[in-house]
Amino acid sequence: MDRRDLLKSAALMLGASVSSSCSRALLSGADLAQAPTSGVLSDREQQKVAAIAELIIPQTDTAGATEAGVPEFIHRIVAEWYTPFEREVFLTGLRGIDETSRVEFGADFLALPHDRQIRVLESLERTAEGVRGLGGNSPFFAKIKELTVLGYYTSAVGSQQELVYRPVPGAYRGHAHFNASSRQWTE
Repeated sequence: MDRRDLLKSAALMLGASVSSSCSRALLSGADLAQAPTSGVLSDREQQKVAAIAELIIPQTDTAGATEAGVPEFIHRIVAEWYTPFEREVFLTGLRGIDETSRVEFGADFLALPHDRQIRVLESLERTAEGVRGLGGNSPFFAKIKELTVLGYYTSAVGSQQELVYRPVPGAYRGHAHFNASSRQWTE
């Protein structure tokens, strides 16, 4: 299974465990691809969000998270749909990435080369494993992964280029023969 297939599966699995704030936003019908009316992320924080989202869903033969508008989606959800508690967890975690980067590699996250940025995220993911809670108590990395996957697969790029809609699996056979002696549908 390649990384894209894994992410598609994760998006489907997240459907049952999407945070209530994300569920409200997705069900609202609002255009979540637009920047928020009042931003809560500084320019530097937006750059970090974009870098993290692109590391989670990088550009390959299809568009990555940045091209799909995921950073704007994340900013809008955090600014307009997160509860104050969720927003604080997210912002604290986002600010903590530089601290983790400095401890591990002696530089801020955005100053690190690509491979070291990945190692910082892997470290955050190990910390987040098994800790995901209810009611917005998820650690930062679980939140940004959820937002990245949701933002990507609800974008035009993700839904039209990555996901394939097959309304009826298999071929249509309009001439089904029934066997009266059994309960089978077709022969």
